[in-house]
Amino acid sequence: MSGSWQGHYYEGGVQHHVTLGRVTDIPTKRAARAKLNRITSKIAGLQVLPARPYPSRSIYGILKRVAERAGIKGIHPHALRRAFATHMLERCADIRAVQELLGHTNLATTAIYLNLSAESVKTVHANCHPKGDNYVAQK
Repeated sequence: MSGSWQGHYYEGGVQHHVTLGRVTDIPTKRAARAKLNRITSKIAGLQVLPARPYPSRSIYGILKRVAERAGIKGIHPHALRRAFATHMLERCADIRAVQELLGHTNLATTAIYLNLSAESVKTVHANCHPKGDNYVAQK
């Protein structure tokens, strides 16, 4: 299955979509961005704005709409963040890696944030650490 690169830009407050080409013909995101830049450079008066992160309100709005469609109530982005980190640790991810992914500077913040009990830390150690009692080397 082969997809295509899509781009969009705003002109006069109106969003325009453009198909840039097939993924097989444009191999990288950088190449797709370069093609979009070539297309938009021909539009007189168009100002290119730099990419920026989504505001937290936008993420909440998207998540809320998706949850409503799925019939889920009371969902919040923080719940996804917590679930992501918890599942990573339950599946033997390194706590330092989880700390980095969450953007915490202090490991204690990650441990508190994840609400790890001493018993769950012992279980993760037993299952994941090479010197743990239940450790099985993963291929």
